[in-house]
Amino acid sequence: MILVLTIAVALVGGIAYIVVAFNPCKNYPNPSVSGQALELHNHDLLEIYVNDKQITINDGIGGGDTGLCTQPLHNHGDHPNVIHIESPTVTTYTVGEYFAVWAASPNVPGPTPVVFNRTQIFGNHVGNGFELRMYVNGQRSDAYDSLVLTEHQTIVIAFGSSATTSWPTYQNLSAQPWPYSNI
Repeated sequence: MILVLTIAVALVGGIAYIVVAFNPCKNYPNPSVSGQALELHNHDLLEIYVNDKQITINDGIGGGDTGLCTQPLHNHGDHPNVIHIESPTVTTYTVGEYFAVWAASPNVPGPTPVVFNRTQIFGNHVGNGFELRMYVNGQRSDAYDSLVLTEHQTIVIAFGSSATTSWPTYQNLSAQPWPYSNI
């Protein structure tokens, strides 16, 4: 009886280890929403500029739309700058949470580290004549990573030299009307 119990415990423990060790979703901050009915489905546009160069936001953040690990915050290949907010419950999500999902997304090329807060975007830090600004729908925002994602916001994050960056250009970009009629 003890031998059978020992084998059963070892077998259950081994299976549990394999599930945890080889779980492709283990690094994501949220449970997968794949295949669930959605109570929340919003979209926001995110554009990032560092030293006047637009940063490419690649497809695959948050597992895309149909993957096993699809996160409530993700993007799609057709419009990778659009944050898709899709959740089985009405939940408040922030830009900072999107960056956390981005940082946890395997095999997504792009700048590293994937960090955003009021003093840093990727490896670029405020200070020594450099600023970080965020504009939402034409207005400057000091919310940074705590900005709540709602429907059809245009969010522009810009990092650059305090003296030479044309900040009104980025503010105007964020004031443009929602560019997609189908999302």
